[in-house]
Amino acid sequence: MDDFRELVLLLTPLYGEGEAHSLASIVFEDVFGRKRAAREALQPEERVRLQPIAARLAAGEPLQYVLGEADFFGMKLRVGPDVLIPRQETEELVAWAIAHLRNLKNDRPRVLDIGTGSGCIALAIQKQFTSAEVMALDVSESALDVARQNARLLGLPVQCRQGDILSPDGWPDGSFDLIISNPPYVLPSEAVHMPVWVKAHEPGLALFVPENDPLLFYRVLCERAPACLSPEGALLVEVSAFHARQVTELFEKAPFRTVLCKNDLSGMPRMVGGFV
Repeated sequence: MDDFRELVLLLTPLYGEGEAHSLASIVFEDVFGRKRAAREALQPEERVRLQPIAARLAAGEPLQYVLGEADFFGMKLRVGPDVLIPRQETEELVAWAIAHLRNLKNDRPRVLDIGTGSGCIALAIQKQFTSAEVMALDVSESALDVARQNARLLGLPVQCRQGDILSPDGWPDGSFDLIISNPPYVLPSEAVHMPVWVKAHEPGLALFVPENDPLLFYRVLCERAPACLSPEGALLVEVSAFHARQVTELFEKAPFRTVLCKNDLSGMPRMVGGFV
């Protein structure tokens, strides 16, 4: 049996055959440069290299952590267990943010990304708007270390700053044309529905909110963000589809001129925006 098929069979009990095939394809292409026609013929030294990768995947560790990188908005980002793995729905939030910034009269916008993690949102915006002043805020210094590394590798001047928005002094000074956030929103009781490789490996600090307060971060954002926005500013957030209506209602009670709830490409309500 060839090495590719062995890897698929090893991963199938945990991921299912289709996902196992996809993971094996990524490993063979990204690690060994082997596309479909050359998958079967690993060299002995390549098999040695494959063994720890296969073992980590079979133990449920996310592929992005195993390879140390993730794709996001056309960028290769370093990732590890201190940060969430960037996801496709967050790319849709970034696309909305870019559309907003392009409509501004200000050609040097100020942007604040709250809960930046790997820096994926801040870096994607900075790449599109090289003249923008983009600040990436996170409560976790270890996450900020990852964001700073990504900024250096990409040559993008994102400012990374430690801060806790739940604290009165955790907000940066000045006004922003855009405040954007993908905050924690998963209830601990919902973890039973999450894939094992997510809840066992991705940082709980970035995933979970208190069981009795699922809207904690959205409430604070609605209370504090409007006063930090410019006259053309907006607050854009990613939300759980289960709480999209409640988050929208919070935004509607805040001093926003317009509130929108947008669906993702699968038709689920996953983004809410408030415009001053």
